[in-house]
Amino acid sequence: MIQYTIQPEMKLEDFKHWFRGQFEGLKIEFFTQGHGVQEPSVKSNMIKDVHLTLGEVFHVKESFHISIDANTTVGDFEQYLRKHADIHVQIFRKAGHEWLETIITDNKTIFFLNRKAIEDSRPLAQDEPLDYHEQE
Repeated sequence: MIQYTIQPEMKLEDFKHWFRGQFEGLKIEFFTQGHGVQEPSVKSNMIKDVHLTLGEVFHVKESFHISIDANTTVGDFEQYLRKHADIHVQIFRKAGHEWLETIITDNKTIFFLNRKAIEDSRPLAQDEPLDYHEQE
């Protein structure tokens, strides 16, 4: 189980850095407005200034704890932050060189999607080149 304390003075970049440190195949982005389960976030609502604090953007007034365990789904995590502190986030999964918004996989666990992202981003093993020279 992973636990973390969210504080009003925490910068968005610090939260993003912590999340990425826990889940190397995932990233979290902040938005000015929320989205429903299995719905995309509006790109123009993405918060670009990561030097703002959670208190400044989302009016977080007091510290609170989050826990992520083996059963925590993407949707549960996103909705918890929204309901508990009105923090609007979207989790993205790395696939090769692209970042995919986790929409239809909101029902998958964060740990599962992280493993999938790591597997999908590994280079494929290449077979040995064939030797076309005559063998004696």
